[in-house]
Amino acid sequence: SPPTARALYAALGGGPQVFDGYRMIVPRGPHCQWAGGTPVVIPPKPPIRVGRPSRVEWVLDWVGPPSRTVNADGITLPRAVSVLASFQPLEQPVTVASKCWLLVRPDFVLVPNGEWLRYDAERGRVILDWVPPTGMAGLSVYLQLLVAVPEANAIGHILSLGIELHVGS
Repeated sequence: SPPTARALYAALGGGPQVFDGYRMIVPRGPHCQWAGGTPVVIPPKPPIRVGRPSRVEWVLDWVGPPSRTVNADGITLPRAVSVLASFQPLEQPVTVASKCWLLVRPDFVLVPNGEWLRYDAERGRVILDWVPPTGMAGLSVYLQLLVAVPEANAIGHILSLGIELHVGS
């Protein structure tokens, strides 16, 4: 867990928040402001190493209404989620809606498969469990959660902050 003063300063000032084995990717100013909450990323512990199980978790219901949506037939369903992933950084944040920033290159879109990427809709959590292979030593993986929230904005989605994971040997 980062020292409180450093985390607060970085959160208020924007820019990177660098900790042991990962870096939070934070836009300057508010992020994905709408009537509900923005998903919160829970970084891995301990640092990521090749050959060792690692976990990144996102919490959808940190603040605001439950992570559910009502379809055209009036049926309540869990919100659709996916994880944007890349092995390269995004040069500059891209505005996708009012104060809602794309912070990770969408080179890959991961959807929950019930195995290494799980969506626990009842608890409002998305969990990525993985074991980095040996060839990933020294590389970074960039991740950002995308959540379908039709009422949130013009694109009908909100995004979490981004996270860069440094894979150690």
